[in-house]
Amino acid sequence: TRNKREASQLAIAFKESAIPLTSEDSLLVSYAISVKFLVAMVKVISVKDGLSARYSAIWWFYQLKFQVPPNPVEEKQIREICQRTDIGYFIAFFKEKGYDIRALFEKQPGIYELCEQINGIFDLYAQSGEREYLLRFMDVVLEFMTARNNNPSDFLVRWESLRKKVSIALPEGANAVRFTTIHKSKGLEYPIVIVPYCNWSYNVRVNES
Repeated sequence: TRNKREASQLAIAFKESAIPLTSEDSLLVSYAISVKFLVAMVKVISVKDGLSARYSAIWWFYQLKFQVPPNPVEEKQIREICQRTDIGYFIAFFKEKGYDIRALFEKQPGIYELCEQINGIFDLYAQSGEREYLLRFMDVVLEFMTARNNNPSDFLVRWESLRKKVSIALPEGANAVRFTTIHKSKGLEYPIVIVPYCNWSYNVRVNES
């Protein structure tokens, strides 16, 4: 592909079709929808002014459980929920979906226990293709707790500096489709090459080098 956005779109499609793949983005722990949802939930619980985090948490919840984003009617409802300062509306939304998260807000535990509680409530380890990413993420949480402290807010700060670095290990010799951009594939050789989105113009645009 020509850019990471196109590679990401393809990676998501391949993952949903259970086709093994490898790429810099797809191996990143932060690539996993379950991890994105988990981090968003930690932000909602830990950050007092977490209105944007609430929206992210609900949006990733839809992707995780229904594999589709909210429809226009649902999105309007979600925005109304997230604009309210009362966290009770957020809790009620998940209660309606069958997930009781009230206990998460009553007594905030340390980061590791908090993540495990969220994992348990939403059964994240059972989500198809997500377990390996979650286990690696929990390793990072445990390493942080052991080396530094157990504070969720402090971990969120640390995660921002790690999320583009921490990845899962691809088994040696794995038979998988490799995603890469044209720029990064220069000088490499592959027995079979497929170029998606190959419908661009050969004419250089104005102000484009």
